[in-house]
Amino acid sequence: MAVNYIQPGDTITAIAPTGGMVSGTFYKMGTGRVVVALGTGAQTTEVECAWQGVYEGPKEAPLVISYGDTLYWDDSAKKLTKTESTNVIVGECAKSALSADTTVWVRLK
Repeated sequence: MAVNYIQPGDTITAIAPTGGMVSGTFYKMGTGRVVVALGTGAQTTEVECAWQGVYEGPKEAPLVISYGDTLYWDDSAKKLTKTESTNVIVGECAKSALSADTTVWVRLK
């Protein structure tokens, strides 16, 4: 193994933003990455976050999302969407969602 190896990279330790972090919630970190909190922590504490894997998250309604669609994070609405605009890419849809569905599965990128 390389002498500079740190960890596998499935998770990352993040500093909880204003308001803290809640386990299972999606968070935009910096300007270009969305993670899922794996624990709960107060503002400025360290929280392990998923940076890879498949997670269920809130979706924009009434939006139909098909398997493989590219999904973005709308940080204002705190929902997954297919609208690129100024939203940050999250990954790809891992299970189709109908317009009435309130969640969708996404493979984090």
